[in-house]
Amino acid sequence: MGKLLSDRDANRIQQMLRCWERSGGGQIYRRNPRLLTAGAELQIFEVQSAVEEGDGLYTCYKQILDADKWSKTAGDDMLTDSNTDEVTVLNLHETDVIADYSPALAKYDLLATWQMRDDDGEQRRVGIPLSGGLRIAKATEDATDSASIKCNLQLRDGSYAASEELGYDIDVYGLICNAENLDVSTPCILEDDLVSVFNQGGKWYLATVMQGWKGCDCYVV
Repeated sequence: MGKLLSDRDANRIQQMLRCWERSGGGQIYRRNPRLLTAGAELQIFEVQSAVEEGDGLYTCYKQILDADKWSKTAGDDMLTDSNTDEVTVLNLHETDVIADYSPALAKYDLLATWQMRDDDGEQRRVGIPLSGGLRIAKATEDATDSASIKCNLQLRDGSYAASEELGYDIDVYGLICNAENLDVSTPCILEDDLVSVFNQGGKWYLATVMQGWKGCDCYVV
């Protein structure tokens, strides 16, 4: 038969539990734990457009889960707008971009966001993209005697950015060996071709390294 604890031992155990809870260990017993980043609750926002008055700033809508799509099997979007209040969010991947840069995000991109104070004490909303670094884009012209080509980014819904939408008509630059322009490089890019692209420091690049064929030793006239 087990022994009962003395009052002294019971008090000691109670003190140990209180210390453990104060140190953070007791958090695992909370019924509704909050997902924290830098001390703030994460929220998901969807990009609508770029803010012209600031680099890396986007106008976004807060997202919630669509209860009707929880058991979806048709590939429907499981998120929906919580409201259409416009909230400005800073993409932390764009805190140090080149002058006259091209935004790294497209319409409908998702950002995981939280609140962060600036050095004046004002609360700002910042976030990081939930999409990968590589994107798909569609060329809107044949390669010309230029180091760049015009493209439209593929959006989260599978369509391609249209006129006036973020991600439309972007300049994508080639990393070219033995040449300066894309029309003398391989692989050859034609209008409507799909290419992999990425944004580095506010400039879009082709993910494939291009080879200039006129300057190549294997070139045959």
